[in-house]
Amino acid sequence: GRGVDDDAFANAVPNERNGTNRFATVFLYLSDTSGGGETVFPLSTTHESYRGGRLTAAGTVRTPGFIRNDDAAWVCNHSSEALRVAPAVAEAALFYSQRGDAALDPYSLHGSCPVADGHEKWAANLWVWNRPRDAIDKAKAKASGSASSEQFSVTFHSEYNEPLHLHWDDGHALHKMGDLEPRGALNVNTYAGHSFVATKPADDARLHTFNMRRAQTEIVLRPPRPEPRVRKAPPKRDPNFAAPPKIFDPIVKSASSSSSN
Repeated sequence: GRGVDDDAFANAVPNERNGTNRFATVFLYLSDTSGGGETVFPLSTTHESYRGGRLTAAGTVRTPGFIRNDDAAWVCNHSSEALRVAPAVAEAALFYSQRGDAALDPYSLHGSCPVADGHEKWAANLWVWNRPRDAIDKAKAKASGSASSEQFSVTFHSEYNEPLHLHWDDGHALHKMGDLEPRGALNVNTYAGHSFVATKPADDARLHTFNMRRAQTEIVLRPPRPEPRVRKAPPKRDPNFAAPPKIFDPIVKSASSSSSN
């Protein structure tokens, strides 16, 4: 077979070739957190509090496992209609990552909202798998050259003396990931096949485009070198050309003579 498919959960698709993946998650809350820390489901549109408002950018469901930073900030805002579960000690959130036909459910995408200053959040995960994991581990070992869907971290280093913007390109639009300060660095989590674009803040002119590969951990953005100045060679003399003779002004000497009358 082709080995491991490129999917959001870094595992084979459950309904293809006896794939292995998380079937359900029990998220256990071990502390009360009154300041943030909710478990958020940014793609959910079936909960009672949803009234049809905007949650994430159009097309997000086509990029499994990833949403933009500004989308993440919005769904954690209490003004949004996103599904959020507040932490409460000794309680748990149960959700499923697969549908009834064993296909992966992209709407199970979830994350944690930031915890407010001065607060802590303690929790534990209990994962239920549809099959033993050794099946997928063997598939990974046999896969050669196939794209990996495991998340990894890449650090972008800028050698520019001016600030830059770093964007994620989802194939439809650019989504700003952060600012690259002059001679600074920016770390992002990504997947193989994702594309990033560096632009100038003034006009968003594209400077660099990078397609992620699994082995990448460091990327350096170097400004283009100025073209070397070319000194023009003097024109070659034609050996058959006879230069005109040089003409000098005559030097006239005046002699002084004495006469007597």
